[in-house]
Amino acid sequence: MVHLEESTPVTHPAVTVIVPVFNAERHVRETLDSIAGQTLRNLEVIVVDDGSSDASIAIVEEFAARDPRVRLVTGPAQGSAGAARNTGLRLARGDYLAFLDADDLFVPTMLEKLHTKATIDDADIVMTAFSSFSDVTGKPEAVGRRGRLHANLLPAKTPFSPQDISDHIFTAPHTTVWNKMYKADYVRRIGLQFEPVRRSNDAYFNMMALAQAQALSYVDEPLVLYRASNKDSLQGSQSEADLSWADATRAVARDLKAKGIYEPFRRAMIQRVATRSFDRLSKATTVESFIEMYDVVRHSLFTEFEVDLADERDFPNPDVGRQVAEFLSLPLTEWLHSTPIGARVRVAGSSPTRATPSTSTIAQSSGSSGDSEHTRDATDRGDQVRRAKKRKPDVTVIVRVRDSSSRIKECLRSVLGQKDVNLQVVCVFSRPPEHILSRLREFARQDSRISLVRVKRGEDAPADTGLAAAKGRYVIEIDSDDRWVSKFLAPLVRQADDAAADAVIFDAFSFLDGDWMHGWAIARPVPPRRRNTPAPRAVPGSNYLPEMRHSRHLGRHAGVMLVNRDHLNRVHADDTADLRGNDSVRTLNILLHSERVLRVHTAVLGRRVRKHQGRAADDAATARSELETYVSLRHAGSNIDVLPAHKEQIDALADAALGRATAHFSKLPRRARQDLLTGSDEPTRLAYRRMADARAAEAKNAR
Repeated sequence: MVHLEESTPVTHPAVTVIVPVFNAERHVRETLDSIAGQTLRNLEVIVVDDGSSDASIAIVEEFAARDPRVRLVTGPAQGSAGAARNTGLRLARGDYLAFLDADDLFVPTMLEKLHTKATIDDADIVMTAFSSFSDVTGKPEAVGRRGRLHANLLPAKTPFSPQDISDHIFTAPHTTVWNKMYKADYVRRIGLQFEPVRRSNDAYFNMMALAQAQALSYVDEPLVLYRASNKDSLQGSQSEADLSWADATRAVARDLKAKGIYEPFRRAMIQRVATRSFDRLSKATTVESFIEMYDVVRHSLFTEFEVDLADERDFPNPDVGRQVAEFLSLPLTEWLHSTPIGARVRVAGSSPTRATPSTSTIAQSSGSSGDSEHTRDATDRGDQVRRAKKRKPDVTVIVRVRDSSSRIKECLRSVLGQKDVNLQVVCVFSRPPEHILSRLREFARQDSRISLVRVKRGEDAPADTGLAAAKGRYVIEIDSDDRWVSKFLAPLVRQADDAAADAVIFDAFSFLDGDWMHGWAIARPVPPRRRNTPAPRAVPGSNYLPEMRHSRHLGRHAGVMLVNRDHLNRVHADDTADLRGNDSVRTLNILLHSERVLRVHTAVLGRRVRKHQGRAADDAATARSELETYVSLRHAGSNIDVLPAHKEQIDALADAALGRATAHFSKLPRRARQDLLTGSDEPTRLAYRRMADARAAEAKNAR
């Protein structure tokens, strides 16, 4: 025991240590000894009793009688360490704040080292590492990866800002409060308090404090001793299905968004949700509890925090991104039987008295049903996935989801209904309305071939994002407003294989929204090639430049091409190719870089035309689009090294786009024509002036 006779009351403490206590008679004396024995003597200790019914109060009173720096106060008795800590916050007089649970210990130099570092760096928060020991044996225990101070992820030079560690701010420092020291004025200035909940209240306080700080620092030494395996503590009595960490994370995301500072920490938040979710799954001791947690993670948490929309680039740790991708791509049965976490669960769930449930039991427990045409029994889906994994997809279909699309179900049905072809469907979007996003997620849950990918800021074309996720031998695009009209894809792939084609061009048709049968009559399926007839001849893509000028669809929509993925990647890697422009420019570049292009004269893509198209707003949108096409084609013609004949064709394509833009531009009132320039870049403004001059010349000639 520490000798306390020399301790005297402190009028202006450097540090206030707040200790919440609830039925901690076994350990609270040792905890207070570790605080009283600190080399930093100028401190106060506020012990907040939260309704203890054991000898805790008597022990603290005895301690306070011998050390005037220790004060016992009565807490709200809510069974919440957070509410008790808030009581201590209101009474604290120290320049800095430290927290310690009633069963853990400070190393004797902890407060002095953190206070010195905080003073030198003028830091709002100083953090430190900690070590762990067993409550049962007293021997040291390994601190798991999630519990360490990851100093390798922190800047060597201190202090630093939250933005300097934005990707790791919720993982590198650990989300407890007892391994940190906080500047009291900073905590009061931002009005921060603990959430009055039973568990994970320190996670909210800590994450909000870290994200809003001006200066952070750390001491890379284990200065706190964490007591593990204590059945009396909240952590030690945590249930398998506990999701208090998720509630705290949800509250942090909500409040950071309300303050307008969430976006810099989005990647860190996604990684936190993923790692904590997998941690909870790994702690399941029965298959039943695993299935319960799996459903919460897969269909609730990953959806709410948009983990299901992230790709590997969204995760600061790529290994976590790959683990998430595997989790989302496999049905429950497949994941349970093919991953290390699943293996641990199966071992934990198998015992002489409790056998592991069968696959059919898992399928029933996971809520599989036949209510939807796309829903399959979990076992059947597992078999399908295993078969599909033996070979790569024949085709990756990139569905470009429009923000206002209400026809996504119709589009996906036409895609998923293709027969005799192995598909990967990548739905690419930016910020669709919530009802469309919910619909997409439902489709992805029902069909494992579908994956959802959000276009990242700074990426010009959704197709670029989709191509990065593509695994098929061929790639094809479709807008979510459109649909395919026949089971054309399998024969198209066979023809592409027979001709060793870089790309296959097919036809499209337009149909009025609500008048599908008229469009259906126009469509023609891809005819099978008769035996002993020669395969269609593949020719250089440049042969189709004249057709681009006159075709209503080829020159304006990339969805009328099936392109070999390896070839498309080579085109992307070619510095002379520009695939980041609009559809016309991308189609042009693919054709110019393709030596073997096959032409199939059959209309299988239905392009939807809205009934209201033709209004001023549509004329303005079309004029802007065609104007951008003109500028892009002019730029391409000037920068691509092509034959003179091809240069003439590109110029003709650009002039045709300008003509279409002028036609729609002429229909606009003066104010709308001025509005058209809003946000336009300099090349587009030059093109606009050329249009205006052409219109003025036409008016003059008419007079």
